[in-house]
Amino acid sequence: KRRVYNFWASWCQPCLVEMPRFAALGRERKDVEVWMVNLDSWNAAEAKMERIVAQRDLGHLQHMRHAKKDSTTDVTSELRDFGDTIPVTFVVGPSGKHEATIVGAASASDLARVLPKP
Repeated sequence: KRRVYNFWASWCQPCLVEMPRFAALGRERKDVEVWMVNLDSWNAAEAKMERIVAQRDLGHLQHMRHAKKDSTTDVTSELRDFGDTIPVTFVVGPSGKHEATIVGAASASDLARVLPKP
């Protein structure tokens, strides 16, 4: 499956605005796995993440908290162009190769442009 990784934080208004697009993508495209990667600080992330997932009807998507930069489980180590801007979205193809990056809030047309039709 193709994977979409969206990096977000609870304090980022553009992140919250784009969430319905990822919820719809997860419902409409069974060929795409959507991962919502939370960047909030570790001491606050769990409660905030759970609240936002429930409020924004994101329970059907995959969720993770971002690992520390020195961690061997840091998903960003496999992705190019991971800068300091959020939201940021990466598309990874079925082979595991990075295919596309959307910097800033992803629009429906952005997602359609970077995700090939099934």
